[in-house]
Amino acid sequence: MIPTPRQYHRPGQPPVLLLALLCTVGAGARAEVPIQRSFLRLPSSNGHGAVMLDVEQRKVTHFREHLFATEEPVIDAAGNDVLENGQPKVIHARDLLFDAFFGLRSGGTQRWLSTQEADRDASGYAAWAPEKTGGTGLGALVQRVGTLEATTFVFAPQGLPHASFVMALRVRNTGTSAVTGLSAFSLHNFHLGFGRPGVMADLDENGETVELSGNDFVEKGFAGVLVARPLGTVARKSAWLSTTTGSQNAYSVVNGGGGQDLQDFTAQPSAGTGWVTAYQFNLGDIPAGAERWVGVAFAHHGDPAAGATVRQWLTEYAGASGAQALVDAEVARWAAFQTDTVKVPAGMSADEESLLRHSAVVLHMAQVRSRDVYLREFLSRDGEPRRTRFKAPGGTPASLPAWFATRATARCWRACRRGSGRTPGFGTGPTRWRPWPRWACRAMPATRCPTTSTRTVAASSTGVSWSRIRCRRTSSPSRATTASAWRRRTSTRRGRTSSSTASVSSCGRCGTTSGRRATPRWWTRPGPRCPRRWGTRWWRSSTR
Repeated sequence: MIPTPRQYHRPGQPPVLLLALLCTVGAGARAEVPIQRSFLRLPSSNGHGAVMLDVEQRKVTHFREHLFATEEPVIDAAGNDVLENGQPKVIHARDLLFDAFFGLRSGGTQRWLSTQEADRDASGYAAWAPEKTGGTGLGALVQRVGTLEATTFVFAPQGLPHASFVMALRVRNTGTSAVTGLSAFSLHNFHLGFGRPGVMADLDENGETVELSGNDFVEKGFAGVLVARPLGTVARKSAWLSTTTGSQNAYSVVNGGGGQDLQDFTAQPSAGTGWVTAYQFNLGDIPAGAERWVGVAFAHHGDPAAGATVRQWLTEYAGASGAQALVDAEVARWAAFQTDTVKVPAGMSADEESLLRHSAVVLHMAQVRSRDVYLREFLSRDGEPRRTRFKAPGGTPASLPAWFATRATARCWRACRRGSGRTPGFGTGPTRWRPWPRWACRAMPATRCPTTSTRTVAASSTGVSWSRIRCRRTSSPSRATTASAWRRRTSTRRGRTSSSTASVSSCGRCGTTSGRRATPRWWTRPGPRCPRRWGTRWWRSSTR
């Protein structure tokens, strides 16, 4: 309601009616700020590698050999960390891809889709179900060429547990008449040369070799081997060096328009700088409302001689499946994740649900699932030694440093955080025995009770025995019964007695000695629980 103004007003003050009118006009004339898309890079990961689709550049711009950005610190010949500007230098994981994208021939001319505008509103992550938004790890780039809708799907397949990605193209005729004479092209420019330049930086492309194995392109270099497998019937297979010109350069052929086909690659494998590969797929005619699919699957291994292994990975993953089948299978995997794993609280709006579901997808993709990694004897180029703290194949899974093995706080913290096996006894009732990490047990010497077969683990030089399984005779975990061990342990902690002081522990029920140092009663006495829920008073007190 607009107030009625007074007949008179003080000098220098505007009338109340004028202020009310100005406020009313301002509220009605205020324009809403248009929403602008600010997130144009769509990453995808399967926990082993990562790939990125750039909607702004309209192509795939990154393919990382690992999900993590760095492998380990740089160390010198003495085993010490190398510092640079006061900070430890690190070994960066490599970005193996310069770019990859599709091309399309229609209406008597051809072009690379990286030169066509993208429908940013239609692009984004593919929906996990009809009428849903996002919720999958499949990036989708939507472009239009006449009545044709070209959608590029890029994803790291969850069903292929290696550094890999799939690039699929769906061409749909949205017009009312058939489109004839269609062909699709795929271009893939990987860099497998020297270097460890860092995150989002390209490797060198020196010393690369390309060969054909059936329809698979096998590209090798210092950074390993990468296999490209077409998903669909291939018409032409082309490869060329970046310095090549004329009709042998497939990029120039498609970029120049017209209807010229690519030239097949028939040369013998030879090392060169800047190899690029491409496929041509002839789609034929597409009736109104119909669609065609093509695609390429890629996988990488750090060993340049592991081409056969990588090809086997792709065979096990793709088999005889086409691009559409692999995309549908990937969407189905994410749909199962959304229905079986993600629990949506009641009362959420549609936008809130979409945000929650896709946040869960991002968290899922961010989990590193690599169990091992291949390391070459050279770091970033031939002749540069690779020094590492990683164990060789068949070595000890984890070797704990001395300070870790001799601190009860660290041992209990690991027992609290990790888990499998059993922990030292504390507390009462069914919650008395908690999981103990197997890798920590394997890193320590072990023995068994000679009568009851109770297996104990001696922690470093202190000889503290942790019971891992229950006594077969009494069904009770082994516990120390001697008080002298507590006195010796206390003296050791205070520095008055050597840690080599011997004692004998016995099974808490049967009394059989195990030949190991006894566990002090003070350590196994029940007490208040720690903030992490599993520890007891001895866990806290051991930090004194």
